[in-house]
Amino acid sequence: MTGDGVNDAPALKKADIGIAISDATDAARSASDIVLTEPGLSVIISVILTSRAIFQRICQEEREAQWAHAQRTLHGLQPPETSSIFNEKNSYRELSEIVEQARKRAEVASFKMSNFMTNSVSNNLFSRVK
Repeated sequence: MTGDGVNDAPALKKADIGIAISDATDAARSASDIVLTEPGLSVIISVILTSRAIFQRICQEEREAQWAHAQRTLHGLQPPETSSIFNEKNSYRELSEIVEQARKRAEVASFKMSNFMTNSVSNNLFSRVK
């Protein structure tokens, strides 16, 4: 519902979305959900298109964040309950344990990589000698 005068105020209040145009009375402005700052109703279309684009972008970013969280959890880089890590209830000891676990995982990954590199180099040397 769009309106600009005192007589439109009750309808603006009752409508699902009440829109007051730029030169509306104070009664219409206070009763409406949205007040246009530019004259003309064509602004409504551009506002709707812009808001839909923003909403879609937010939804896409939320999906990407959920995917990234799942990947970090899958690879052991982040525990599933990340929101509870930095609560005031958690102590320094708990955070230290998390850091220690991450350090151990990094050491294991480094050890596996060095073994892989050593084995691949030695295999290449032995294959050349034969």
